[in-house]
Amino acid sequence: MRRYCLFLALMLAVMSVMGQSRLVPTAKIEDAVGDGYMAIVKDYLLHGQLDGYGNYPSFIYMARPSFTGEYALTGNGNVLTCTWAKENLYYANIHNLDNNRKVKYDPAKVNTYQMQVPDSVMQMMETLVESAVETSSYLFRRLGFDGVTYHLEAHGDAAECWSPNDRCDDLVTLMDQCCAAVVQNRLDSLIALMPQLREMAFSFKQDYPDDLFELVSHNVKTYDMDLETWYYQYLSSRNVQIKWEGEDEDSLQRVCDEFEARHGQELMAFSKWLTCRQFVDDRVCLHEEDLQEGGFDALYQQFLTHWEEFLNQHQRRNK
Repeated sequence: MRRYCLFLALMLAVMSVMGQSRLVPTAKIEDAVGDGYMAIVKDYLLHGQLDGYGNYPSFIYMARPSFTGEYALTGNGNVLTCTWAKENLYYANIHNLDNNRKVKYDPAKVNTYQMQVPDSVMQMMETLVESAVETSSYLFRRLGFDGVTYHLEAHGDAAECWSPNDRCDDLVTLMDQCCAAVVQNRLDSLIALMPQLREMAFSFKQDYPDDLFELVSHNVKTYDMDLETWYYQYLSSRNVQIKWEGEDEDSLQRVCDEFEARHGQELMAFSKWLTCRQFVDDRVCLHEEDLQEGGFDALYQQFLTHWEEFLNQHQRRNK
C-alpha cells in the first residue's frame, strides 16, 4: 500500500510538471474536411454555424474527451450556443471512420442549448478567448494524461492544449463553467463569472501588451560610400523592421509615411504573429520587394511552413 501511494504521488507530480501551461497553435476547425474525425466533430458541434459565406462564430471553445461526448461553446451575435454530443463521436462512428465512409449528420445525437446574453458578456468572452489564443506558441508542446483536447479560436486564429496546467487549466475550467451556465439557462451564473473572465483576459493580455507592437519610425540615416550618399529609413514594430533606401531624405520620408498609413496595422499584426507563435528573439528585417507578392499574409504562411528557412533568410539580410 505504501508503494502504491508513493507511485501515485510520483505520477501526480509528473503530470503537473508535464501538463501544458500554454496553448499551442493549431488549424481552425473550419479547415477540417473529408470524412475524418475532425470533420465529423465540426459537422455535429457546429452544424448550421458555418455557412461558407463569411458567417463564423465570434469565438469557439471545444472539448474533445477520449471517451465521453464532445461539446462546444460558441458565440453568434448575442446568442451563446452549447452543443453536446450524447456519446463520443469517434467511437460512435469508428466503423465508418475505419472504412472512410461519409457520416451523415443526425440531430438526435446531440443536445443543443442556447442563451441570449448582453453585448458586454459576449464581448468579454470573445476577448478572453482571443487573448488566450494570441499567447499560443509551438515551443510549449507537452505530454499529458487527462485525455481531453481543448480547442479555442477567435478572429481567425486557433490554439489547443491537452492536459492543461496552471493558467491553461484555469482557463478551461472557467470555460466549462460558462458551458454549464448555458446548459442550465442561468444568465445570473454566467454574469457572476465576468470578474474572473476579465481578470484572466487581462492576465493573457499582459503577456503581449499592445504597446509592444506600436510602430517606431527611426530617423533617416545617411552613409557616405565612395562620395555617394545613401539614405536609409526603418519602420520597426517589436521583432520586425522594414528597411528602405532612397536618393534624398524628403522623398524617402514621404514613401515611409505613406506605407505606415496604408500598412501600419498589418505590420503590427505581423510582428505580433511572429512573437506570439515562436518567441522570435532576433529582429526580422524585411525589404520592399518582400511585400510585393501576397503581402504580410503570404510572408506569414511562408514562416509557418518553413520557419527556420524564413528566419535565416531575413536575419541574414539584416547583417
